[in-house]
This record gives sequence, C-alpha cells and structure tokens, in this order.
Amino acid sequence: PAGLTVGEIAALTGAKPREGAKLDRTIRGIAALDRARASDLAFFESAKYLDQLAATRAAVCLTTERFAGRVPQAITVLLTKEPFRDFVMVARKLY
Repeated sequence: PAGLTVGEIAALTGAKPREGAKLDRTIRGIAALDRARASDLAFFESAKYLDQLAATRAAVCLTTERFAGRVPQAITVLLTKEPFRDFVMVARKLY
C-alpha cells in the first residue's frame, strides 16, 4: 500500500494524537504488537498483552487513555475509545 500519514489516520478514525506526535510520518502497514515493524500501526487494549506492548517495534499504536502511559515513548500514540475498531478501519483504507 501507498500508506497513510499519522495525521490522516487520526482524521480517519477521530483518534487524538498524544502531544508531540509526528503527524507527517507515513505508515505503510498494520500488524500485531509482536510482529510490528517501524512502518506499522498496531493497537493495544488489554493488559494481557503488556509484555508485547513493551517489546513492540510499531511506529504507531492506537490505544485508550487507560493504557496510553504504558506505551513506550518512542511510539506515536493515537488515543481512541475503540482501538480495535479503528485498527480495522485503517486496515480497510490501506488495503
């Protein structure tokens, strides 16, 4: 896929970027936390996967306010009430 910028993903989903987010960064794929690369979007919404979150290489993560503070600083955070729904929305747009 050609990709979407973080700003375009935020506009598409209505997610709110965490302060300091690089909105012009291009995301070219989607992946699970444990398989994500530096050009991928992932999502996080369950404490069950905190270990995967800590180790992920994703560029951007859709998550809730509850978990935003657990996302590593190097990852751009997009805050949303429904991370999985928005993840699917981005997947449909990319593919």
